[in-house]
Amino acid sequence: MYTLQNDPSLCCFGGGIPLWKGNVLLGALGVSGGSVEQDMTVAHYAVTQFSQRYYSLLPQ
Repeated sequence: MYTLQNDPSLCCFGGGIPLWKGNVLLGALGVSGGSVEQDMTVAHYAVTQFSQRYYSLLPQ
């Protein structure tokens, strides 16, 4: 992510998961507060649980 941080139009942080409906990108879920690995684990868990209980937000 080093080169991306030098682009003023982008903001890069670990801990984000894209949200999909089929092949359409709807948005993303971001989690922050722990290490990148912890944030990614929590974000992935949240998207997976929502996808199993309501409707899939994971790419097809």
